[in-house]
Amino acid sequence: MPTRSLAPVPFPIPQPTANQAAALALAAAYLARAGTQTASLLLVADRPPADTALLETLRDQMLAAAALCDNLLDLGIAAPALTPPDPPS
Repeated sequence: MPTRSLAPVPFPIPQPTANQAAALALAAAYLARAGTQTASLLLVADRPPADTALLETLRDQMLAAAALCDNLLDLGIAAPALTPPDPPS
């Protein structure tokens, strides 16, 4: 069976405007710095377990949010449209 080529599909996430891209970059930088500084607080000994758990959660969420901002910027720049895969033959 011959394969057919499908037209690109618009990416499901809208590209950020210039102002939004700048805000995402600023947020990513801040969240990465805050996550790193929070991680360094975990190096201090004699911290109650509840405080340690809170700091670990904050660190993980801030670093994940920074990565999300970076990835949204990358998607907006690098992937304006997706080309669907060819159907199996």
